[in-house]
Amino acid sequence: MGNAALPAGIYVNLGTPIIPVWTRTGQSSTSSEGSKIYKTKYRGRNSILQNYPKPTLIVPEMNIEMRFGEDATDNYLQVRLLQAPAVNVSARLLGHWQGHTHNSYGTFLTFTPTNWNTWQNVGGIPWNFEWGYYYVISTDENRLIGINPFNYTMNMYGLCGYGTYGSSAAEPYTLAAEVF
Repeated sequence: MGNAALPAGIYVNLGTPIIPVWTRTGQSSTSSEGSKIYKTKYRGRNSILQNYPKPTLIVPEMNIEMRFGEDATDNYLQVRLLQAPAVNVSARLLGHWQGHTHNSYGTFLTFTPTNWNTWQNVGGIPWNFEWGYYYVISTDENRLIGINPFNYTMNMYGLCGYGTYGSSAAEPYTLAAEVF
């Protein structure tokens, strides 16, 4: 559990009981060890058309935000950048979906300084059944200030519960990412 001063996580007091110095543990990542986990889960379709606002998966190290979304005819896994890049950024998403059928996809997206905030559809066919999926995601972005996605790759996995449990309000959805 977290609060405004301490985000959710496991903490150790490196100070004293009277003057605590709380340090977060378990979310470190270096070039040779550790990883960070980000996740979101919810019930009910993340639908643009049905106006169900739902959480997105935000991964600051990768400068990426992901969601399940839909257009007028189909449902998709979608991605956009969190911050505008200085130059074009290529994102590589290599994945496998399984459910009604099994499909592997290589998706290559380009984000520009003008379209960086536009949701882009990821890989293969839209879903219309329950799916499990796995992606390896990397970008060629090289930012000079702050966290640099060029130094990271992530595994992204989860479940799309489209069409299950009798109603769109009961469908389970998960998005999870491990950044290393």
